Amino acid sequence: MPSRSDTTIITPGLLRRWPLPGGEGDKERRGTVLVIGGSRDTPGGVLLAGIAALRAGAGRLQLAFAASSPSPPAPPPR
Repeated sequence: MPSRSDTTIITPGLLRRWPLPGGEGDKERRGTVLVIGGSRDTPGGVLLAGIAALRAGAGRLQLAFAASSPSPPAPPPR
């Protein structure tokens, strides 16, 4: 576990300084994110976390819902 001195506070200014992913490469080079979660009452949290991962630069997204969840929610309109 990192010590307290290794901790970085993420602020809007820090996020603005991070470079955006370049156009080169493919989705494999940008990495895969697997989001696991959800419940019968809140299956949308998995979808929201997945959308955040794609916006942060993930190349591929895999969603895994709890067995007790209803069918996965539809993606939001573009």
